[in-house]
Amino acid sequence: MACVDENCLYPGKNKSMEDDMLTLEGMSDHMPRIGGYSGVRIREFDDGNVNPEPVKRDDKNTEDLWEEFLSPNKLKSLSGVSNLDDATCLEMLVNTDEQSLGNFGAMLPNLVQLKLSNSVISTVRDLGTSLGNLKILWMSQCGLTDLDGISSLSSLVELFVAFNDINDVSPVSMLDNLEVLDLEGNLIDDLSQVEFLSLCSSLKSLNLEGNPVCVAPHANSSAEEMAGYEYRKSIHQAVPRLKILDDEPFLVEKVGGKDVLRDMPESAKSARVPNHSITLLAFAPHSLFFMIVFLFRFW
Repeated sequence: MACVDENCLYPGKNKSMEDDMLTLEGMSDHMPRIGGYSGVRIREFDDGNVNPEPVKRDDKNTEDLWEEFLSPNKLKSLSGVSNLDDATCLEMLVNTDEQSLGNFGAMLPNLVQLKLSNSVISTVRDLGTSLGNLKILWMSQCGLTDLDGISSLSSLVELFVAFNDINDVSPVSMLDNLEVLDLEGNLIDDLSQVEFLSLCSSLKSLNLEGNPVCVAPHANSSAEEMAGYEYRKSIHQAVPRLKILDDEPFLVEKVGGKDVLRDMPESAKSARVPNHSITLLAFAPHSLFFMIVFLFRFW
């Protein structure tokens, strides 16, 4: 059975169901035409219940998921504080395929470090938009396919997203405070993607080990292009501000007023530079090499 809701035609009227009933033959007389379209809305009712009883969810299971991922008590336990305003570091494993994190950052206004490595998170957007004070984020081996949404984390200084399936780094270009970026073991296969990182005005350290771009400038490179490809030189040209690539500092000299990239001495290549080099430098020998690392890290 079909009925016509005349309130759609005359919003100011309140009419009963009986008043709204029209025959299909007479409907054309009541249909104002605007641009060739009718303003009538037709509703279909079957002979059963108009408002059948809704299917109930398993409330117990829903409560368990909320308690597991989002409750203030759980977050207090994970962060080790009694007042979530005091939480600055948080480490947890989550699976956003099963439970949304919502905007959990709203409960952690002063969170600075977040470790989510080995979780199941297909997109950064799952973290919400309330982590504006976050400075360090670990999301290695999370199944990330892109970095869409990362720009909402505008205070990020260090981002670790190794061993995911990322091939587009353009969203990172919006992070003006980013200094350290770990993209090891992803799917970046074109220098044009690396060039986006030149827009990160503070970027000093980049890790691209295990990406296709380490051996070829782009996915369709010819054998000749691959043979003449100088990986470190190409990355330095793409991101001139960069000081460290794959844990090895760039050695740059001024020759005739131009920057010339020098190869790292073989004796020094075995001493890899960690991203948190300042912590280890306090315990390192006072050698010329480590002084160079220090200068490049904070230049």
